[in-house]
Amino acid sequence: MNIFSFNGWSGTGKTTLITKLITELSSRGWKVMGVKKVPEKFHLEPEGKDSRRFLEHGADTVYLVAEKHLMRTRPIVNPEDFFKLAEKDLKEHDFILIEGLSNEGAFIFEVHNPGISKDLKTEKNILTAVISEYKVFNDITYFNRDDIKNIADYLEVLKNS
Repeated sequence: MNIFSFNGWSGTGKTTLITKLITELSSRGWKVMGVKKVPEKFHLEPEGKDSRRFLEHGADTVYLVAEKHLMRTRPIVNPEDFFKLAEKDLKEHDFILIEGLSNEGAFIFEVHNPGISKDLKTEKNILTAVISEYKVFNDITYFNRDDIKNIADYLEVLKNS
């Protein structure tokens, strides 16, 4: 399995960690996909914009094409639909690093910051590891948030297990 989900409370450093892991894994020659679940009220297509109008009038998929970037958007019923809709893209990447969205069979990491919350957001029994300033549980793999090389090594081991 090559899907790794990073969960935690807002402000715990999930995005920072994932961007560092993307840099590290990419430098090792891996093809990496980053996925971010956005808040429910966030709209990829602002009201009144042409691309939103395409969707409102029944387009199944809309591409936004800029000079150096491409964004694909389409209506979904719930965020978990992503895994089925992006199945081909998922297979084309060595690592899929996801912030705030989990899938059955994914390796689940909790990014913990005791300054934000003493409690974990994810149930302990489904965690693969905790990334924090200190070890939270003796029976769960732990990494310091700054130990990017060892976290990347661990992701490689899990991917190949």
